[in-house]
Amino acid sequence: MSPWNDILLDVYFRIVLEALAFSPPPLAYRAMAPTAHLFRDWESYGAWYEPGMFKNGLRNLKNARIFPKSRVRTALKDYLRFESRFVLENIWLRKHKKQFVLHSFANKGMRRLAALLQNEPYVVVTAHTSALYLLVSLIDILGHKSGFVCNNPMKQSWAGANPVQRSAIKTIRAWTQTQPFFFVEEGKVMERARACIRSGQSVIIPQDVLGYSERGVKARLFGRQVWSPVGAARLAFDLGVPLLVVVAGACHPADPYEVFIKRIHTTGRIVQDVQCVFDHIEAFIQMCPACWGGWLYLDRMAVGSV
Repeated sequence: MSPWNDILLDVYFRIVLEALAFSPPPLAYRAMAPTAHLFRDWESYGAWYEPGMFKNGLRNLKNARIFPKSRVRTALKDYLRFESRFVLENIWLRKHKKQFVLHSFANKGMRRLAALLQNEPYVVVTAHTSALYLLVSLIDILGHKSGFVCNNPMKQSWAGANPVQRSAIKTIRAWTQTQPFFFVEEGKVMERARACIRSGQSVIIPQDVLGYSERGVKARLFGRQVWSPVGAARLAFDLGVPLLVVVAGACHPADPYEVFIKRIHTTGRIVQDVQCVFDHIEAFIQMCPACWGGWLYLDRMAVGSV
C-alpha cells in the first residue's frame, strides 16, 4: 500500500470515524457507508496482514463461487466498508458506549443469546467477522463473563502496524482492563480456558485460532479441505460443557448485526465435531459473506499449503 494511501486511511480512521463515533447506530453506519471503502490500493493493500492480502481475498472469493463474477468486486467493496465499521466500533468499545454496542445488534438474536447464556457456561466458538470484538463485548454487557482466546495484536510493533492493526492495538490495550484475554502467544492458553470454565464462566474461541499445540484436523470449508485447530470442540468435550456456535454479521454494512446461534452436542469424534462447527459457520457466511475476514487467508488454511 502506498504511503499516501496509508496516511489518508489513518486520517480517515482517526478523524472522520472518531467524529462519527459520537453518533449511534444505525446513523453512524449510514453516514460512513459512502466513503468507508476508500483509501485502499487493491493491488497492495494488506488489511490485517502483509501487503497483497486483499488481492488474495479477491481470488478466494471468486473461487468460492458465492456470487456471479460481476458481483465479486462489489462484495469486496462491502468487505472494506465492514473493515471501517470494525474500526468505528472499536472506538465505541474504548469509550465504553454500551448502548451503542447493544443497538448494533438485531433484537431477536440478542435476546436468544441472553436467554441461553443465563443457563450454564459454554465454549462459544465463533468466526473472524467484523463483529468479533463487538460480539465479545455484547456477551459481557448481557451479564455473562467470558474469557476470550485470541492472538495478541499488541505483539505487532506500533511503527510497523497499518491503520487497521493500530485500531486493534489501541482497543485491546484499553479493553484488557475489563475483559479477560487468553492470548495464544502467552502459552498454556487451554489450561487457562479450563480454569475459566470450571469457575462458572464461558470461553470464546474463534474456530481458526490455535488452542492446543497439535496441528489440527482436516475439514471442508467452501469446497476446500482445510486444516482446523481442535481447541473449541476438544475443550467442550473434555469438560462436558455445551459447544455453542455464535457468529455475528450483516448482509449490508449499514444493517444491524444478526446473531446466528447453534448448539452442538460434542461426541468426542473431533473430526466430526469440527466439521459440524464449520458447516454452521459456512452457512452463516453464505448469507453474509462480505463481513468475514477469512477470505484473505482461506487458501492458506488449505491442506497442502502449510
